Amino acid sequence: MIFETLWFRQAGLAFGSSIWASSLVLSGFMAGLALGNTLAARFGAHVRRAVRLYAIAEAVIALTGAGLVYLFPVLGTALAPVFRPLLDHPWTLNSLRLLIAFLLLLIPSTAMGLTLPLLTRAVLRDEAGFGRVLGALYGWNTLGAMAGVVAGELFLVGRFGVRGTALAAGGLNLFAAAVASLLSIWESEYGDRATQGVESTRHRTPTPYLFSAFLGGFCLLALEVVWFRFLLLFVKGSSLAFPVMLGVVLAGIALGGL
Repeated sequence: MIFETLWFRQAGLAFGSSIWASSLVLSGFMAGLALGNTLAARFGAHVRRAVRLYAIAEAVIALTGAGLVYLFPVLGTALAPVFRPLLDHPWTLNSLRLLIAFLLLLIPSTAMGLTLPLLTRAVLRDEAGFGRVLGALYGWNTLGAMAGVVAGELFLVGRFGVRGTALAAGGLNLFAAAVASLLSIWESEYGDRATQGVESTRHRTPTPYLFSAFLGGFCLLALEVVWFRFLLLFVKGSSLAFPVMLGVVLAGIALGGL
């Protein structure tokens, strides 16, 4: 989540509007999470070395997440030859800029969306414990995200700057990847036994529940943008209002998961 607040800062510089930046980052981030979860649901049953794939995902997050922090400020200049013919068509120009940034955000956020399902598969030993394992991992993962938002805005950015904070966040992701790589060595010896208890079974798709989840996510993201707008009236600076809003939302999600 440190990366999300940094992307918001850099996207605001690139697009000149904190509202556009918050909408772009939130939608791109959540779309990537959804895509990562969908890929995990579709192909997770065929993954035999979940920890190894988790390490790869963390490395992708580190490289692309920090890379976007460096890329956003120069994105307009780099794509000037593409944008120049569209200067007389502002709607088309802005739509293209947002689409390109959105697609770039999908890369690290999709990798983020893969991490929790992969961790759940690595830890889970039988279907009976699925809810407990998922709730614990989701809750602690979200608490870590909340801590990253608060620490990034209140301490790291002021001390190390935006780019330095991005490198620090990338370093933490690489550290997680290294630890997971070491664990995958252990998993290679005991992985077959660990995954025997979790066999994939086909169930009827619970369409009403999926639709309800979709509506819940839609409302939450819409409310986050509204809350961000209101916080701008009370908190000095959009760079502080965004992490405050995000931190409160993540705290509630974490408590619900735990």
